[in-house]
Amino acid sequence: MVLLTAYNTSVALNKKMATLTLVVIVLLGGWLRLQGLNWDQGYHLQPDERYISMVLSSLSPPKNLTEYLDPNKSSLSPYIHNFGAYIYGQLPLTVMIYLSRWVEMEGYDRTYLLGRGISAMLDTLSIILVYKLGKRLWNEMMGIVGAAFYAFSPLAIQYSHFMTMESWLVFSWLIMILILTRLPHQPFAKGWFVMTGLIGVGLGAAMAVKLNSVALVPLVAATILLSFKDSPWRTPRRILLGYFGSLGILGGVTVLSFRFFQPTIFASVSWLDWSLRQDFYQAFNFQRQAIDGKVMFPPQWQWVNTPRWWFPLKNIVLWGMGSAAGGLAVVGIIWQIWRIRHIGGQDVLKKAWRLLLAAWITGVFLWQGGKFVRIMRYYLPFFPLYALFAASAVDSFKRFNLAKARLNLRIIVMAASIISSGLWALMFTNIYRTTTTRIAASEWIYQNIPDGSKVMLEEWDDPLPLSLAGYPAKKYVSAMEPVYAPDDEKKKLLIDGWINKYDWIILSSRRAKGSIGRLPNQFPLMSRFYKDLESGTLGFVKVTEFTSFPKFQFSIDDSYAEESFWVYDHPKVEIYQKLEE
Repeated sequence: MVLLTAYNTSVALNKKMATLTLVVIVLLGGWLRLQGLNWDQGYHLQPDERYISMVLSSLSPPKNLTEYLDPNKSSLSPYIHNFGAYIYGQLPLTVMIYLSRWVEMEGYDRTYLLGRGISAMLDTLSIILVYKLGKRLWNEMMGIVGAAFYAFSPLAIQYSHFMTMESWLVFSWLIMILILTRLPHQPFAKGWFVMTGLIGVGLGAAMAVKLNSVALVPLVAATILLSFKDSPWRTPRRILLGYFGSLGILGGVTVLSFRFFQPTIFASVSWLDWSLRQDFYQAFNFQRQAIDGKVMFPPQWQWVNTPRWWFPLKNIVLWGMGSAAGGLAVVGIIWQIWRIRHIGGQDVLKKAWRLLLAAWITGVFLWQGGKFVRIMRYYLPFFPLYALFAASAVDSFKRFNLAKARLNLRIIVMAASIISSGLWALMFTNIYRTTTTRIAASEWIYQNIPDGSKVMLEEWDDPLPLSLAGYPAKKYVSAMEPVYAPDDEKKKLLIDGWINKYDWIILSSRRAKGSIGRLPNQFPLMSRFYKDLESGTLGFVKVTEFTSFPKFQFSIDDSYAEESFWVYDHPKVEIYQKLEE
């Protein structure tokens, strides 16, 4: 009796400690995500967010359900308000329109803060969902470690500071995966069919957040197949009929729920007509061709000559997750696939699920990494799973305990990797605790560049100075020069004109210098221009620069990461002045 009481007490203490640890992780993750939400002080320096803000400011709640479902009359439709290039999901717009009016934060200069707050809160909730998924498929400790790795992922923290769809996507995918993991446990022909219908609704809603949620379809199909292992239909023919019949029903529920959540992209109010609006189709097709590299415009040049697969992998490991968690994630995924031969034994369903998830995220990575556009944010919905596989890699170190030294190697690796990830997250959020570089540069410009000066700026970048409150307006003779124009004889004359015409050259970021400036074969004139600008050969000297790197007691120059990691919230700003003759 005494032993039983002691055991129960120990279990209760361990449970309380696990709960307390999870609470601390969630609070830390939430604090990191809420740091400096108004980091750009209302200047709308994130272009996707800026566009969404413009869209939201033109929308209003529909009068009734009939108007909501009519794509040609709905006041929620971006397309009838001349935003034909909108290709993101309708569901977040709908939620934010109603919520912004409820909390009285509507309008271009207010809704973005609400949107950032929603992103931060959804991603904080995602930390809890990562824990739940880890506990369900591994154990409680793996759930806590995985939650910590996700809580400290800089890319997740960064997109929590933007009013974009990424945090919505992570949250919706985690909900979907948690539902999917319960499906094989449902009694066949009872709760199983209800759960299948719920999956269809969830998948339709996720696609209404962002269309790339179609990546969940293979996982859903595999889950339903896994669920048939305990079905009463024993013959192969009946299993196949049941499987494909279930897929058909689920597919029907999915498309109907998608149409309900995102009716605005269709051409007609009739649910018998599934043709898409021409403007949406053209915008979506353009985006698809851009991802494949079939069309080129200025931001596309950053991907030229970057290695397939290695480029996104390097950025995810070094910058998006941090080297400790990122490296462990790679090890965990490879280890899980390698252990396919051990799929039998106890907890066979958990092992099958872990293998399925490892194969799924690997397959999507190989497919996406082979595309022309290799941006990290396309992988952000998989970060919770990367975090859990990183935790599983930590757990594998229990096989290598140093008994003679009385060291638990798993605990050492766990502590070191979590502390390292937490430090990297703290360093990264320094950019939100300091004045963003474009604002700091604008203050310097007003204080140091005389009124009437001739200033060269670059196209496809935010022009400086920003219109700062408290600073007297100065009239600069400035122009956004076409640095991305083809390097030909006409461009040579343009460059000569820049050198002779301007007193100052302001690079609002390294966007052009870091893309076309490193492509001497495609842009020989511009790559030479940037080299000569830095060396002073052009007759200009760098008088100042503004940086905001991840920092604690030391700083790390993250300008070697992919462009989107630094160009919006902490770009390096460089200011050059012409030397007096």
